[in-house]
Amino acid sequence: MTNDYGAGLADSFEAAWVAAGNTLCTKVGYAVPDGGVSDVTAQVQAVMDNNCDSVMLISYAQDGAMIVEELSAQSYTGSIFGGDGVAETGLCLDMVTNSTCDGIVATKPASASPNERSMAFAQICGAIPDCVGGIYTAEAFDALIIMGYAYFAGASAPAGTSMTQLIAATGQGFVGASGVHSFDASGDVGGNGYCVGTFNYDATADEISFDCDRHVMVSSDGTPDEITTV
Repeated sequence: MTNDYGAGLADSFEAAWVAAGNTLCTKVGYAVPDGGVSDVTAQVQAVMDNNCDSVMLISYAQDGAMIVEELSAQSYTGSIFGGDGVAETGLCLDMVTNSTCDGIVATKPASASPNERSMAFAQICGAIPDCVGGIYTAEAFDALIIMGYAYFAGASAPAGTSMTQLIAATGQGFVGASGVHSFDASGDVGGNGYCVGTFNYDATADEISFDCDRHVMVSSDGTPDEITTV
C-alpha cells in the first residue's frame, strides 16, 4: 500500500532484504481509496511477469485477500508472506474458500501471557465479526482504557498535573487485554517479541487458523534473536 504505513514498511523491508545480499524481483505499490481496492489484476500480473518465487504482502486484510485470491487465479505457486496487517484469520473470511490461505506465513507482535482482562476481551471480541476480523483490537482497547483511567485520575491529582504525566502513571503495571504494560521514559513498552505464524487449513472442518508456531525476541541493539519454535 502506498499510504504511510505501507510505504514505510515496504521501504524498510527492501532495505533490510537488499542489505542481506538479496534482490527484489519487483516492487508494486497500490493506493487504497476510501471505498477500498476494487482490482489488483495488474499488480499480480507484475509478480507473474517477473517470475517472482515469493511475495511479501504489505497490505490490510481486505486488499490482501484480493491479492491472494488473484495470485491463485493466475496460477502463482510460490510462497506468500505478510506483515501484521494480514496476520489474522480475518484475511480469509471473505475468500471463496479458506484453503486459499493455507501456508501463508505472517508476523505480528506476540501476545503476552493471558490474564483475566485479556481472556474476557478475547471472549467478547470472538463474538463480534468486526473485532475478529480487525487488527490490534486488544491494543486499541488498552490505549482507550488507559486514557480513560488517566483522565479520571486527574480529578484527584495535584493541580497542574499534565495528561502526559497521568497517562504515564496509569501505564505502570497496567493489566490490559494485550498484556501487562509499563511505559518507559519515552512512552514505549518492552513488548513480548514477535509471533511468526502460519495459516493452516483444516479440510475436515473447513476452517482456517493462524497459529503462532515460532517466536522471535529483539535484542537491546535492535537485532533479532534466534527464532524459537513454539
